[in-house]
Amino acid sequence: MRRRRVPRGARFWPVVIVDTGPLVAAANRKDPDHEACRELLAKSSRTLVVPALVVAEATFMIERAGGTGGGGEVPAVTPIATFQDRTTDRQ
Repeated sequence: MRRRRVPRGARFWPVVIVDTGPLVAAANRKDPDHEACRELLAKSSRTLVVPALVVAEATFMIERAGGTGGGGEVPAVTPIATFQDRTTDRQ
């Protein structure tokens, strides 16, 4: 497998890709990992990337389990309404 050369001047953004489990745990107060996931998602110094299908799956699972149980918003889900195309710096 050959490595692709990175163009000079290319910019990289370290990101964390978030899967369904931590989002559901952050929303479900009864989940054993609730506090850890809430804290991780709320305090991450990296950009959190949540794929659209993960948002759909997490929303379905949270609603099926009865919602957030009055726990409010899932910290990582709120900011995903804004998408920035970082390849062109456009919103």
